[in-house]
Amino acid sequence: MAIWYLNYLKEMENSMGVYGINYKQNSKKAWHTYRRDNRYAEVHKNPKGFYVDLYENNQLVESREAYEHSESWSESIAENWVDGVLNV
Repeated sequence: MAIWYLNYLKEMENSMGVYGINYKQNSKKAWHTYRRDNRYAEVHKNPKGFYVDLYENNQLVESREAYEHSESWSESIAENWVDGVLNV
């Protein structure tokens, strides 16, 4: 394999994740959004599964992976976050 191509693959892996796929940036359209007061949560899905972005005061606090769980599990994470049951 040509050295330039190997360098290109290495650069892609460093900037975009394994095999050039940045799973969390691959699809940013939220499947579900939950809001209450200064908190909101967005449920997303990528090729690995579901994950939930948790926000407080419009700042991303955590991105919680739920890859081994269902969509409803991810929705519960989001709902618990906005209800104040889940704290990070």
